[in-house]
Amino acid sequence: MEDAKLARELKKTKKHINALTELLLKSGADRPPQRVIDELLVPLCRLTKIVAPDVRQKLDEHLYAAENAQYEVNPNQHGADLIEKETGSRTELKVATCILNPSARRNKNGVYVKPTVKASVMWPMPKYDSQGDQVERRRKVLASIKSKTDHGGAVIRVVNGMQALLKEYHLSHLFLMGYFERANLGTSTAYNMGGPLCIHCDSFHRLDRLQAYSNKMDLSPDHKLSREDWLVVLGNGKKNDVCPKKVKVPKKPKEKKTKEAAVPQTPKKNKKGAKDQ
Repeated sequence: MEDAKLARELKKTKKHINALTELLLKSGADRPPQRVIDELLVPLCRLTKIVAPDVRQKLDEHLYAAENAQYEVNPNQHGADLIEKETGSRTELKVATCILNPSARRNKNGVYVKPTVKASVMWPMPKYDSQGDQVERRRKVLASIKSKTDHGGAVIRVVNGMQALLKEYHLSHLFLMGYFERANLGTSTAYNMGGPLCIHCDSFHRLDRLQAYSNKMDLSPDHKLSREDWLVVLGNGKKNDVCPKKVKVPKKPKEKKTKEAAVPQTPKKNKKGAKDQ
């Protein structure tokens, strides 16, 4: 009797959750209404703790594996996020949530006047020590990348506050290894591979650039990029990520000011009434 009751409740709950999710996605909003958060936050957290105790670390992985049946979630906390069932290749999943700044301003043409959101794609880095061995630090980074992406790569998903997919990128294992062999790792404990949303179009040009050269590397006969290619991959975004939709507004020529002829002034009277000499 209890099993039958549980089956009925599961069926109804699943139906209601799916219907609510579809309703929120169809609203077109960038984030759910506060009323939905207030009503569902605690009961959903309580249920999630029971159903998926590892959800804090594996939430995005479970959702991605449900949509892509060829993957299974790696139960271990270290190493790859996803394992392909047939080949055993490893895939690292990065999810960047981009929420539009409420104070973002548009010009009269409806174009944002400055970057308002950023897709942060963070890779953990070993702690920096100015007196330490930097070669060893890079070796640890490459070993970590290999353990997470061996024979596979990285999937980078950019979503909005409603978790609707905006962009998805697939970077190969060989490209990632080549990238981190050459990149300036900096001094932070995290390396951000992401970039801002273009104010002229709906693209993340830095990620688009990485995807283009990862594809080029995969298609090349020797699976390598030239030195010039790597300079572009690791180069300055302002120089390499010029949006094709950017419209240059011609500056108005400055008007030359002509000096006006001096107008003769009448002499002023002093306090006593006498004219100035």
